[in-house]
Amino acid sequence: MTGAARHRIGPARTSGFHASIVARELGLPAVVGTPNATMRPRDGDRIRVDAERGTVEPLA
Repeated sequence: MTGAARHRIGPARTSGFHASIVARELGLPAVVGTPNATMRPRDGDRIRVDAERGTVEPLA
């Protein structure tokens, strides 16, 4: 798998809980439980998501 297919990023909902279980079972890093993750970055913003460390940071 490459790129976005290797990670699951999603808003905090019931589906996020399911996504974390599926990701764990597949051995994939996942970012879930982030209620404002899709609201804070604007279109065109570049961010780095490190699912193994649990960090999201803006890129210059």
